[in-house]
Amino acid sequence: MAAMTKEELNQSLWATAVRLESFSYFDLCAETGRSEKVVRAAIKGWEEQRKVKRLGAGAKNRIVFRVLEGRELIARDIGPLGNMWTAMRGLKTFSPIDISAHASTDAVGVSIDDARAYCGTLLRAGYLKELRKASPRKHEATYRIVKNTGPKAPRVRRVRVVFDENLGEVTHMGSLS
Repeated sequence: MAAMTKEELNQSLWATAVRLESFSYFDLCAETGRSEKVVRAAIKGWEEQRKVKRLGAGAKNRIVFRVLEGRELIARDIGPLGNMWTAMRGLKTFSPIDISAHASTDAVGVSIDDARAYCGTLLRAGYLKELRKASPRKHEATYRIVKNTGPKAPRVRRVRVVFDENLGEVTHMGSLS
């Protein structure tokens, strides 16, 4: 098999970055089997071309990048839940602090408390797995998505029902306003 040209290698790395949406040097190395030197050089070029944005440190203090493709993926006016869900889907593991940092934009602010509450809701609903429990005043819990159902954020709904104790049946009446 012929060796890849530099352009083919860069295209291969870029395709993986786009698929991941959000990634660290380590993630891209692991996904592609390429050396850290090669991956760092590619990401440096993408940063110069404004194809990716450095978001800061994520889990395990790894620098996280987000593919921009002409616009920031999180900043789509999809609101706090949408931004948090997009951030969760892009990160391999995360804490509420990571989610707050990655989901906040100029237009949408996401507090750590909001991120913590949403993570708790998704954990109880079976969408997240808790990898490390929170320790008060030491560190936040760390999570991973185990039920990634697509780009739209799972939302809590209040549903009106009538429960008939005689029959043991529930009749749905629609959502509360």
